Amino acid sequence: MCKQDRIAKIRSNSAGIADEYELYEAYSIVDSFYTDGSRAKLHWFCWMREKPIGPYKRLIRDYEPRSYSEYAINEYFTECEIEQLREYLERAHDLSIHIEEIDLPISNNVMPYSAIGSFSMCKIYENNRIESKIFEDYYMLSKETRYSLPFDVWGYYNSDEIVGID
Repeated sequence: MCKQDRIAKIRSNSAGIADEYELYEAYSIVDSFYTDGSRAKLHWFCWMREKPIGPYKRLIRDYEPRSYSEYAINEYFTECEIEQLREYLERAHDLSIHIEEIDLPISNNVMPYSAIGSFSMCKIYENNRIESKIFEDYYMLSKETRYSLPFDVWGYYNSDEIVGID
């Protein structure tokens, strides 16, 4: 288990961008996620981080206060957090994750997963049978009874994204 839970060191490069920051994004491919047995790609993100992950002016290009980009940068994981998430998913769900380091600074017009929302569609037939399909939604990992990480994690999924996943 790592000791840090936030980014501590800052050293600016010639462009004034912090080059000591390492933030990560992650996703998992989940078999038989939907009722029809198809697979889903869950994009894991930190849900409503209590404190900023770091100084926004260094992590967000052309930073504008109180913008979606603040939420977006706070949804990424530190090295410590991503390792804890990896261990938890393997232990609790026998699930692997794909991890990628993000390029910093991020754009100031990035939409966070938490702002996308849910989308579903219902169809009512003449015999009053209702059929519904969820196109995009969230899996609230941190709401599980046995969840043990010190930060909240949710997973965003979009049913269009599962096509062609091997």
